[in-house]
Amino acid sequence: MNNFYQHSLPQPYHISVGGVLFNDNHEICVHHFFKKDIPEAVHFLMDFQDDIYHLMRESLEGNEPLQDAVVRGMKEEFGIEVMVDKYLGAKIDTITGPDQDSFEKLTIYHSAKLVSQGDRLNFDIESKSMMEWHSPNELLKIFSEQCKKTGRPELDERVIIERFKNAYGIK
Repeated sequence: MNNFYQHSLPQPYHISVGGVLFNDNHEICVHHFFKKDIPEAVHFLMDFQDDIYHLMRESLEGNEPLQDAVVRGMKEEFGIEVMVDKYLGAKIDTITGPDQDSFEKLTIYHSAKLVSQGDRLNFDIESKSMMEWHSPNELLKIFSEQCKKTGRPELDERVIIERFKNAYGIK
């Protein structure tokens, strides 16, 4: 498999897709990670908080189309079949970690409508999260509080939630 878009030295760039998974009530599913449930080596990704929230994000594989990566990511991370509905734009963050050079991460977001729930796969760190459904306004509050506690820009997905609200006419 060609990992052309994935960060590895000396390439300081990475491309991912992000997904705003929503149901008929326009509630959004997010990962809720607890530090106790993930390997210590990746605690830095939580900025050493006890818990964090974030949307689905998945690295591109090979020359995979963006929409296919969203569908694959939803299946792998949540065990959910989706229909990709809208493009919500992108955000660029600088990712840093212990003993590594920083790199630029572009995440391209889409909204994806829940089609069916299946079994959640258990082969990567994302399977260790709690899946929680929240209204967009609840998520804005959660992300705002989270941003007060952490210095990791990739954990601030408020702009994407606002774009989702605008795209679907949610007040």
